[in-house]
Amino acid sequence: MELAAVRNLETKARASQGLDVLRQRLEALGASHQWTCEQVDTFFRTPHGRLKLREIRTHEALLRAELIPYLRPDTPGVRESQFVVLPVTRPDLTLDVFGQLLGVAATVIKTRELWLLHDGQVRVHLDQVAGLGDFVEVEAVVETENPAPGGDDTLQAFRQQQGERVRDLLEYLGVDEEDLVSVAYVDLLTANDS
Repeated sequence: MELAAVRNLETKARASQGLDVLRQRLEALGASHQWTCEQVDTFFRTPHGRLKLREIRTHEALLRAELIPYLRPDTPGVRESQFVVLPVTRPDLTLDVFGQLLGVAATVIKTRELWLLHDGQVRVHLDQVAGLGDFVEVEAVVETENPAPGGDDTLQAFRQQQGERVRDLLEYLGVDEEDLVSVAYVDLLTANDS
């Protein structure tokens, strides 16, 4: 199955060195801090891939909500993710309907900081996840809904460049291989509950 969507190369790791150290390294690299907010992700049970309702909040006010289906292998290190972001105007109704249809797997609550590099083509998330701790995610866009002209060779070269950027950034941030996480936060939470 393939989503006609945005594709990222991404990786997730425990922030064993602490978020303050990561912030200092990002600032030294010239990364641009965009925002900090709370995200409440409700994951629905699905037979394939993942589906979440994301509510983005600041100071208890709802800024926006999105329904995000995505496909990503559960492997550590840099992997490709395909996703679609669908704006939601009624998160309460969406939660009720999808909850009844599919069931809720778990809810992940986190405070997320977004940092940008390489003209916004590389995103770094610094996450404080309730019940799990501190994490860093690095994402590099490799394909959008409107791909640039140039064909498959250009796209493949861009993917390779973005993959190298992600790996270089992980090394610069001091992320060790044993800190890499292969699954989503929801999987870590449900594993803790077992």
